[in-house]
Amino acid sequence: MPPPGQGPHHGAVEWTMPQAGVDAALNEAQDRHAAALELCREQRYVAAEPLAREAWLGLQSAPTPSLEPVAAFGHSLGTVLNHLGRLTEAEAIHREAVAAAEELRVTGPLTSPLVGTLGGLAVILRTQERFDEAEAHLRRALALAEICPDIDDADSAGLLCELGTLYRQAGRLAESEATFRRLRVQIENRLGPGHPGAADLYRELALLEQARGHHDAGEGYARRALEIRMAALGPNYPDVVGDGAVLGSLLVAQGRYEEAEPLLRHALETFDATAGPDSPVVAFVADRLGSLLAAAGRPDAAIDLYRRALRIKEAMFGESHPALTTTLHNLAVVCEGNGGADEARELWARAMTLLSRDDAVAEA
Repeated sequence: MPPPGQGPHHGAVEWTMPQAGVDAALNEAQDRHAAALELCREQRYVAAEPLAREAWLGLQSAPTPSLEPVAAFGHSLGTVLNHLGRLTEAEAIHREAVAAAEELRVTGPLTSPLVGTLGGLAVILRTQERFDEAEAHLRRALALAEICPDIDDADSAGLLCELGTLYRQAGRLAESEATFRRLRVQIENRLGPGHPGAADLYRELALLEQARGHHDAGEGYARRALEIRMAALGPNYPDVVGDGAVLGSLLVAQGRYEEAEPLLRHALETFDATAGPDSPVVAFVADRLGSLLAAAGRPDAAIDLYRRALRIKEAMFGESHPALTTTLHNLAVVCEGNGGADEARELWARAMTLLSRDDAVAEA
């Protein structure tokens, strides 16, 4: 499950398109697309979705839409839908964008749309835990970025950060660390220590240390990310709130519930509004807040949050995806201790089935 607040810079690349010219319908579609992009930069994906969809549908109705708007509009709508948790539609639209970008590169020298759409598709596939496919697209995007003069240092850093994130989420922690070490040198040499890319790096290092069980070290990185982002954006920007949620998760692991709870509640409220109540980031925060409340002896509230996280994941992935296993386990533990033995047994059985399938795939 992705951590909260990953903005459009994380694994995504934007590029500048030429003006539409005299085609009124395409001009209108471009205006809607531009408005959607502004909302995406503010991470207001709920508000961006209708504009991005109207731009895409307007383009589809054009007699002969050119390839570059197809790549750009599909990239934007696919990214928005991924943040909203509508993964099947996001992938289908993003694949159309990649196909248009592939053709653009064949018919002309334009490479940046292909870098951008490949990076965006990789993020969608990682969200679905299809790590091998995501890595292949991401490595190709990185290779193309090295030879594309239109890809700047910040875009290149975002792609490299996404690769490190993929490795962490796939459990390849040594490769994740090596990638982030390479990224740190790149940021220090080319972007500077106060750049948003540095905040992305420190957040990911915090999550990497959490995956290793090094919660003190993770807390230091999370606080550094929060400091950089707060100085640049102020307290209420979604990425700042996301850094706070990562910090809250690390504080929960250390038993510091009073410090963690306001951070996680603020994140849940913020992402409900900006990313939508069924988004991956809401599931992430609901899981963490559920863990806090369970550990703090408030099982009824914890059960409600775990059930919410489970519903979101089931809607995104289906009922037989390994991404559900941890939430099923956590919910079963709390139900068992709160008089819900029958429900707990059903949840345990589902979790064990998913674990068995995952082990079988790993051994194949």
